[in-house]
Amino acid sequence: EKIESLPDLPGNFQIPEEEPDAVKQKRKMDHYGDELLIAQNYSSSDWRAYLYNYYRFIEMVDFQIGRILKALREKGLSENTIVIFTSDHGDGMASHQWAAKLSLYEEASKVPFLLYWEGRIPRGIIDRKHLVSGVDLAPTLCDYAGIEPNLSFSGKSLKPIVEDPNAVVRKHLIVELEDDNKDTSRHARMIRNSRFKYNVYNTGNNNEQLFDLWNDPGETKNLAKGKYYSDVKNELKSELKKWAIQTQDNSLTFIPDN
Repeated sequence: EKIESLPDLPGNFQIPEEEPDAVKQKRKMDHYGDELLIAQNYSSSDWRAYLYNYYRFIEMVDFQIGRILKALREKGLSENTIVIFTSDHGDGMASHQWAAKLSLYEEASKVPFLLYWEGRIPRGIIDRKHLVSGVDLAPTLCDYAGIEPNLSFSGKSLKPIVEDPNAVVRKHLIVELEDDNKDTSRHARMIRNSRFKYNVYNTGNNNEQLFDLWNDPGETKNLAKGKYYSDVKNELKSELKKWAIQTQDNSLTFIPDN
């Protein structure tokens, strides 16, 4: 009865024709991320209703954050408190008919990272230029608090780019995916720079993806097999291999040589 008020489907709603086998298998898994299995029978109206309810959940969270910020102001703590809002993962949001985390699609792997410090961090600035990660949370807070940690963080403090938008904290960003808590042999890795994103899965066919996020933000055209982008793909693979060696990550065993 609310069909007229439901959100539209995203422009990248269709499942890619040559989706990696590992992702196809994930859609049929019945024990971890089984919402994907349930969603296989969704009609377009079901998908729109899913989006409608997801947005209502976001409004509920937003309201509670407002209560926290109000309490800080009322207690005189807002000028001495840094508030960071982020998340460990996103959700499919009906893109590629995905209704969960557990993928390397942008909707699931890309999350907000909001910093608020009244009177110290400028308001209303949206930064889509820099590559940041959840692993940056601890070093960022340590930096703002003036703490010299005795640990070696893999993340970076984001204070430099908050204070100087022209600063650079990294040129590449890595994301790890372990999508099955029963079959721990399944692995996937993502590396991206400011424009291109490379995904690799350790099982099945079509296990490589390369997307131009400037020209194809919906990830509808896989460029991994095209010779025109082979230099881009090889550069990202080389950086991923360096990272795997540095971190003793097992992805080195399944990154193709060519």
